[in-house]
Amino acid sequence: MQGIKELTKRDRDLAKVIDNYGYPPQWQREPGFPTLIRIILEQQVSYASAQATFTFNRKKAPAITVLRLAVR
Repeated sequence: MQGIKELTKRDRDLAKVIDNYGYPPQWQREPGFPTLIRIILEQQVSYASAQATFTFNRKKAPAITVLRLAVR
């Protein structure tokens, strides 16, 4: 929230959006490589597609880790 407060001091338009609609949700995610993969997917395609792709891949390769990818 501190970052948003700082940005609204600098940007009047953003301040108006926050005033009208409130702060965006702050999602908590489990730290780790699978979460990083999920975030990257969500940025590239729709949330629903990212979720389906992630679930499909987890079923095919349930224990994806950085080390396992690096070894291949």
